[in-house]
Amino acid sequence: MLYETMMVVVILAGLVILGSSRIRMYIRMAALQGVVLGFLPLALERSLPAARTALLMAVAIVLKGVVFPWLFTRAMREMSVKRERSPIGGYSGAIIFGILAFILSLWLSNKWVLHPSLAGRTPEIAVPAALFTVLTGVYVIMTRKKALSQAIGYLVMENGVWIFGLSLAGEIPVLVELGMLLDVFVAVFVMGIATLKLQRGFGHMDADRLNELKG
Repeated sequence: MLYETMMVVVILAGLVILGSSRIRMYIRMAALQGVVLGFLPLALERSLPAARTALLMAVAIVLKGVVFPWLFTRAMREMSVKRERSPIGGYSGAIIFGILAFILSLWLSNKWVLHPSLAGRTPEIAVPAALFTVLTGVYVIMTRKKALSQAIGYLVMENGVWIFGLSLAGEIPVLVELGMLLDVFVAVFVMGIATLKLQRGFGHMDADRLNELKG
């Protein structure tokens, strides 16, 4: 029951990201997802987590729930950008996409054949929640025009990969998981630098306007 509740929270947070124009809301919902997913090992284990798992949980919660949101909030303030005003497809289209993506995720999960060793202990909602979260992140990256929004979309997409990794692959060596977190940290850091340079060089953060550059 705990796992299912956590996945519902993750899915609802994804829908809020799709339907909101406020970048601060994107940051909050991505942080909420991060904290929930940080506690995911507790929902998958009946006993107290081992020291390695506890360390992984602590790192995930601190990075996903504190460090990344702080970096995004700082970038938002420095660049004076608060809203994503005109995403491709509009916000009504984003909500429709979210509903269709969830239906597609449910359908694909029914077609998904799990290994016999995982079929008995993997919650049914794991696959649709992971697929939906990945699709949400990809959609945000493709349709939002602000570089900061796209960076948040990347983080949301990685949250979906995190669900896949912990829920479907069973125990994963801590170095693999920390490597995933490091990839995200580097990506956020690089995109933050790139976004700041765009803001200083062109006076805006609208990635769509870069298409207007000639020669």
